Order: sequence, then C-alpha cells, then structure tokens
Amino acid sequence: MTLVGVGHALADAFAFVDEDVPKTMGLHPGTFNRVPDYRMRAILATLRQKSLMAGGSAANTVKLAARLGVDAHFVGQCGHDEAGQIFEGELLGSGVKVNLTKIDSPTGLCVTFLSPQQDRTVATFRSASGNLPLGLLGDTLLGVADVVVVEGYLLDEPAFLDDVLKRCVKAHKAVIFDTGDGALVEAHRDDLIRHLKSGSIRYFFVRESEAATLTGRDAEGSLEELSRFVELVVLKRGDEGYSVRTKRDTLTIGSLGSALIDASGSGDGFQAGFLWALSRDWPLLDACRAGSLVAACVAGQAGTRIDEARWTSLLSELKALEPQARS
Repeated sequence: MTLVGVGHALADAFAFVDEDVPKTMGLHPGTFNRVPDYRMRAILATLRQKSLMAGGSAANTVKLAARLGVDAHFVGQCGHDEAGQIFEGELLGSGVKVNLTKIDSPTGLCVTFLSPQQDRTVATFRSASGNLPLGLLGDTLLGVADVVVVEGYLLDEPAFLDDVLKRCVKAHKAVIFDTGDGALVEAHRDDLIRHLKSGSIRYFFVRESEAATLTGRDAEGSLEELSRFVELVVLKRGDEGYSVRTKRDTLTIGSLGSALIDASGSGDGFQAGFLWALSRDWPLLDACRAGSLVAACVAGQAGTRIDEARWTSLLSELKALEPQARS
C-alpha cells in the first residue's frame, strides 16, 4: 500500500500549564484558536521549552504509518526556515518521502497547552503551511497512491479541498478523512455533507458531537446515517472509546485507558494503525483494533514523536493482535 498525505506542514510545540495560563494569552481554555504572527511570537516567548516537532494531522498520520513500515508520502508547503527544516527532517527520519513546496513566508506553528484537568488549548498560525495552491498534489504522485490521507483542516481551504477530492474520485483513489475540529464541522457543515454524499470519502473519522452536528442524531443514528455514504465510519466517543460501523458490521472499542496525557494526536495514530493493518490485508474491523492500539500509544505522551521504549511496546501489542486478525 502507498499512502499520500495532504495537509498543513506545521511545527508543533507543547506546554504543560495550569488551566488559567491560556487566559493570560487571550486564549479561552479548551478551544482551538487561529492567531496572527505577532501573537504566536508572544506565545512562543512565554514557553520555557521551545523544542519543536513535526505536526499537522495528515503529516502525523503518514509519519506514524511510515514508522510502522508503510510506503508513505507527504505533500504540503512550508517556509525556508528552521521550523520547516525540523518538519522535513523528522518526516524524512521516519521514512516518509516528502514533497514540500517552500515559499518566502514562515512555516506554520501550532502550540498546545495541556492542563492537569486534560483541557487542551490550541493556538495555531498557518502562514506558509496554509493557502495551498491547486495542483500541489501532482498527477504522478496521485497515480501511485492507494490511499490519500486528507485532513479536516483543509475544510478551511474549500477550493483546494474540492480539487483534491474530485481528482481522487476521477483517479479511483480511496480517501481517509478526519474532521479534525468541531468548529470546522460547524463552519463547513454543508460542504462536508456534500463531500460525503459525493462518495469521495471512503473512511470517515468523526467525533460524536461533530457527527451530531452533521446528522442531528444520536451516536447510533449518526453511525447509521453516515455509513450510507462511506465504507467505514469511526465515531470517536471520548472516554467511551470508539464505535465503528461498516455497511454490514458494528464494533465497539474501549477507551484509550488511564495513561492518557494528550489525546490531540490520537486520531492521527488511529488512522496510521488502521492503514498499516489494511496494508497487511487485515479485515476492516480488525484494522480498527490495530488503530486503537496506536491511538493509545500516542495519547500517552504529548505529540506524535514516540520514544523507542514506547514504540517497541506498541509493536509487541500489534504483533500479539495479528493472530486474532488472521483467525
């Protein structure tokens, strides 16, 4: 299987803070905030540790999938700066084949504040990493893709997203799509429903509250309705875990567990594990079980840069799961 991720090439930073700290920066706790350059610089100046890592939803997914051994590519845009070098270097080091267009603007940044109450407050400045031009995903790379990983944050770039999805349909490529953020679903509800009904999305990942926004129904009703348009729906239900629905079967998977530190990249981890298992010809529901293991691993620390000890443990868990998938 060949994966191609398309999305925002961001450099991430994380900070563990008291719940009132985001307020001092003009951020409402527990929310997603797009900020201008000068505010992002001020936010970064407050951090004691400013170490950056590669981020962005689609990039996280292909980075983790590549570490698992999947042939993975990433298409995006960044600046000629240190943040862009960090992003590119980390993906290359994970085994991703990187296709980055570089322009004379700063690479996008994302800072996540994590509180003891597990509230997650995000500030992001997209800059060069956003406003992606049509045609950024070339025909040659699209031609070799088996699955195209499209992040929900591209809903903010409707012309680009429309173009990518239409070309995927024309080229008969499977698309995996995660909604990303509740505010995006509210702001772009009609567009997202249109994309789902068009048949351009094969595997759809969505939070329970976002599914309710799309369908106006409860969890069971949302699964039923959304599965009319896609091959697989993964409903992310927080502490209750996941509800998974294909056109024939339903599966419930338990929560991420008590070791939760930061769930922000867990959805990307789920997709990576799911796609890895599909590349090994696992059935859809078993692939979702693999996805949940990777999601739990990611949620046990901040960001998606997994240390070797945790990664080795994850590989052992996935290996133990494989006989179940094969039985």
